[in-house]
Amino acid sequence: GYLEERVIDRSKKEIQELASLIPQDARLKTITAEKMVPLAEIKPGDLILVKPGEEIPVDGVIDSGSSLVSEANITGESSPLSKRPGDTVYAGSISLDGALEVNTRKAGEQSTLGRMVQLTHQALKEKTPTLRLADRFAAWFTPFVLSLTFIVYVLSGDPVRAITVLVVMCPCTLVLAIPTALAASLGKAVKNGILPKGGVYLEKAAEVDTLVLDKTGTLTFGIPGISRVIPLKGVSKEYLIATAAAAEKYSNHPIARAIMAEAGRLNISIPDPEMVRAVPGKGVAARVGDEEIVVSNARLGEEAGYQNLEEALELVGEEESQGKSTFLIAVNKEIKGVVSLEDTLREETRQSLNLLKGMVPHIIMLTGDNYSTALRTAGETGIREFKARLLPEDKVNIVKELMGRGKRVAAVGDGINDAPLLAAADVGIAMGDSSASITLDAGSVVLMKGDFLKVPLFFKIARETRSIIKQNIICFALIYNTAAFMLASLGYLSPLGGAILHNVGSTLVVVNSMRLMR
Repeated sequence: GYLEERVIDRSKKEIQELASLIPQDARLKTITAEKMVPLAEIKPGDLILVKPGEEIPVDGVIDSGSSLVSEANITGESSPLSKRPGDTVYAGSISLDGALEVNTRKAGEQSTLGRMVQLTHQALKEKTPTLRLADRFAAWFTPFVLSLTFIVYVLSGDPVRAITVLVVMCPCTLVLAIPTALAASLGKAVKNGILPKGGVYLEKAAEVDTLVLDKTGTLTFGIPGISRVIPLKGVSKEYLIATAAAAEKYSNHPIARAIMAEAGRLNISIPDPEMVRAVPGKGVAARVGDEEIVVSNARLGEEAGYQNLEEALELVGEEESQGKSTFLIAVNKEIKGVVSLEDTLREETRQSLNLLKGMVPHIIMLTGDNYSTALRTAGETGIREFKARLLPEDKVNIVKELMGRGKRVAAVGDGINDAPLLAAADVGIAMGDSSASITLDAGSVVLMKGDFLKVPLFFKIARETRSIIKQNIICFALIYNTAAFMLASLGYLSPLGGAILHNVGSTLVVVNSMRLMR
């Protein structure tokens, strides 16, 4: 009993530790002052001041300030992350070395951490199909044991033997076999930033034989990065990026962010544009000194009659045939170069897939991208089967078709546009980077950090849990109890010896389950 409580209490302790991370007060900043107020009084839109070394009390977006922020308690990420204005922070994380002003989005039970605590409490209470089966077995096991006891008494005429049989055949090992293993594994999963919404999904994941992966945001970051910079007319790559960055300096378009990131990487000084004019769907134009700079797609280049257009379009064709997107950089109607963008693989993708291939026999990549882009990603990751140009409903139909053939399907997506896919699969695994509250609703399993390595870790925990449950049932509930029954019925055990043997069996079940907590 003590060990059983220890397993369950330790799992609950992991959850209580998460809950305790949410501060009870927050430093509310107003126009005239700042004051500590109870967290219950904080509303979305309130500005919260977080000083160095303090816990962040709300989910929100940094309004001003920068700091290294530890999210280890929320996402399992061990390294502190550099956070700047515009970045998202979560309640329970810690600002290590800087002061932050955070614009509140969610607080208290509605925060990511609060939702984690609620859902995990719910998961610990939920009964899996195997557990319900064990409960039904235990319900008819009692009359079965009473019948055995009566038979032993009739055959032996020895009431002591009958009492001993009654003692050793109590179904405690069976009753403990499953819940202790599930409690231990749920605690371990939560500690690693993996949130199953019930032990049933651990049970289902252990049976999965087909894994369906969304590409964008799952295998890749979902954010375009500079792939190749191709200068023309003898200019340098640095000049080309500096010129494009000047035009895109105040834009929030994904292309602009990619250019600014590359300029930062190259440590390039970026001049301020004097005039910026957007050309919707085609590009942006800006003036810097006596230069008219245009960053555009090929369509605008054709319409404007740029010089060097034919040479540039040939390069555009080569890059786009490899599944990349491209844009032209022109100065005073003369194309100075071509830059291509591509969605880059997550750093951990290849390692994760290598681990998954040893666990799941069949892996399929699904994407709405064109065939060339999908082929390139499949080649880089070693995925043999993929389908491209899919709408969300197409992905759902593929999952349903697989399940109709008897496959046990798990799907991994970013939890936003892939919500139908996650809902259709036996196990939907939602990865959340910037949309944690959405992913909590979308998947049956939520990875609190967009770390693809958490996917094989989840399957490893699920398979270990299934293995431990099988050991508990076969070795202890069946073999051990059968041996104890034989000894008791043949008169080799006294009631005291039977009680000791029975408790040893129950202890071994709990100790075996505790191995999951390591």
